[in-house]
Amino acid sequence: MTEVEDIDSTPSVTPQPAPKPVAYRPLVVGIDDSFTVLEEMRSLFTPNQYRFLGISDATHVLLTLLEVKPGLIFLDLVMPIVNGYEICAQIRRIPHFENTPITILTSQDTLVDRLRAKMVGATDFLSKPLVVKQVNEIAQKYL
Repeated sequence: MTEVEDIDSTPSVTPQPAPKPVAYRPLVVGIDDSFTVLEEMRSLFTPNQYRFLGISDATHVLLTLLEVKPGLIFLDLVMPIVNGYEICAQIRRIPHFENTPITILTSQDTLVDRLRAKMVGATDFLSKPLVVKQVNEIAQKYL
């Protein structure tokens, strides 16, 4: 047996540089059954300091929205299985999304469609095809 010196048990802490602040980038969610529209929206938002998530399956929208908590939602009106009116009404029933802006996207731009969209809680309404200037104005207005 040999004698051994005591080991210094105090942890050595190497000072770490403070993490650089990450700029807040709001999340925009697009809900549309058209992959073309979702890709078009992605190309509009991601270069402009926004994050974008496209959802094409309307049956899992609510769970996904609860996970990601977007700052702005673009919602297609005409989709298979469940339409935009129903999804908008369901989103508005969730307390966290009471004030989240929801913009309805549709090629059916009639007065009845606009009124019905307002009745289910839509914040805004845009006609398809998307116009870059209008989409950017919506994003700037609400984010």
